[in-house]
Amino acid sequence: MKRIGVVVCVLAVAAVLSCEREQPAVKTNPGASAVKAAAAAIFLTGDELGEMKPCGCSGGQLGGLDRRRAAWSDVVAESRMVLDTGRLVAGDGEQDMIKLSLIVEAYRMLGYDAVNLTAHDLERMRHQGLMDSAAAGLKLISAEAPPTVPLDPSVRKVLQVDGKSVPVTVATFNTMRQGAEGIGALFPGGITDGGIEILLIDRCDLGVLNEIRGQWPGLDCIVCRSDIDEPQILAQQRPLAISLGHFGRYVSRLDIETTAGGPRLRYSKVPIREELPRDKQQIELYRTYQLLVKEADLLERVPRMPEPHGLKFLGSKACEPCHKYSYGQWSTKAHANAMDSLVKVGSQYDPECVVCHVVGMKYEGGYVNEEQTPQLNHVGCESCHGPGSAHVSDPSSVKTVGDAPAVCKTCHTPEKSTGYAGHEAEYMQKIVHWPEP
Repeated sequence: MKRIGVVVCVLAVAAVLSCEREQPAVKTNPGASAVKAAAAAIFLTGDELGEMKPCGCSGGQLGGLDRRRAAWSDVVAESRMVLDTGRLVAGDGEQDMIKLSLIVEAYRMLGYDAVNLTAHDLERMRHQGLMDSAAAGLKLISAEAPPTVPLDPSVRKVLQVDGKSVPVTVATFNTMRQGAEGIGALFPGGITDGGIEILLIDRCDLGVLNEIRGQWPGLDCIVCRSDIDEPQILAQQRPLAISLGHFGRYVSRLDIETTAGGPRLRYSKVPIREELPRDKQQIELYRTYQLLVKEADLLERVPRMPEPHGLKFLGSKACEPCHKYSYGQWSTKAHANAMDSLVKVGSQYDPECVVCHVVGMKYEGGYVNEEQTPQLNHVGCESCHGPGSAHVSDPSSVKTVGDAPAVCKTCHTPEKSTGYAGHEAEYMQKIVHWPEP
C-alpha cells in the first residue's frame, strides 16, 4: 500500500504542476543580462544515484535538480535533445524507491526526451509500477530489457540546426552481451555523415572502447559508464568518447556545429553551481519528497548496529557537571544547534541528512527522533568522544572511547563539506571548547 501511495502522490503533484511546465526558472539574479540562444546541442546526464539535491550545509556543492534546467535554457526545444543514461538510484531501500518515483517525474517536468534504463533501473521501475506512467511522458530505452519488456534500444530526434534538419540517434549497447559487430543494427538510418550517432555503453573498458572506435569510426560520440565522479574526455578524435560523472553535479553538453563534412560535436561540461537560477517545479517536487520521507517514518526504522563496547549514549547534559567549561564553550558553537539547519530547510526527517546532525543514530540507543530522544539532538559530546555511560559511572578510571579527529571525517567529506579537506586545522579552531594550555 505504501508503494502505491507514493506513486499516487507523485502523480497528484504532477497534475498540479503540469500547468506550470513551460514557466521560466526562478531568477536568483534578475539583473543578469540575457544569454543569446545557442544553435543546437545534446545534453546528457547520468548516474544520478538518488542525489536529488546536493548534501551538505557548508555551501559550494554542485548539483541539484532544481538548478538543472539552467544548463539547457539557452537552447530552444526544437534544437536540443536531453537524455539521461541511467542508474537513477543507488539502492533498493524504501527511501531509494521514493526518490525513484520523484526523479522520473522530475525528468518529465524538465523536458527530457529519453531515459536509458539499466537492469537495476528496470527492476526497480517495474517493482514500483512506474513503467506505464513513465512511458506516458518519457521515451524509455534499454539494452538490458528482458523479452517481456519490449523497450527500444535507441531513440531518434530531428533537431533544427542553423535552419537545417539534423537527425540525432542515441543507441544503448550492452558490451557484455554481444560483440561490437552488432552496433550498426542499432541505428536504423545507418551511421552517416548527414546525422549525429551517439552510442551509450555500459562500462569504460578501454579495450572495448578502442575496439568500438576502430570498428565504427563513423560514430560521433561514445558515452560510457564510469566509477569516476567527475566527467572525463576519454578520446578527443572522432568518435569522441566521454564519461558523465556522478550525482548530477555536471551536465555534459555536445554542441552541434555544421561543417562541410556534415554536423560535428563539440564537448563541454556545465557545472551545476549554486548561483544558477532555481526551477519552481523542482523546488515543489523536493518538498513532496521531504513530506513522503516524513510520512514513511524512515528515521524510526533506520537499521542500527549494537554499540561495540556495550555502552550507552546519555546526551551532552550528562557531561556538564564535571566538564562545565567545555560544555559552556560547546553550547556556543554551531554543533550545539546542528539540527536547526535541517529544520530550516525541512530535512529534519530525512535520515540521510539527520545522521550527521545528531548523536549515535547508527547505533542502538542512539538518536531516533525529537520526541523519543531529545537529549541526543544536535552534534554533542558523544558524537566525537563516543557513548559516555561508563565514563559517567566511573570518571576516574574509564575514559571515553571516541577518536574525535577521525570521527570528523565521517561527515566532513568532500561531498558534504567542500572546504574541509586541507583546512582541517582551521575547522578545528571553530569548535575549540577545551581549556587551552
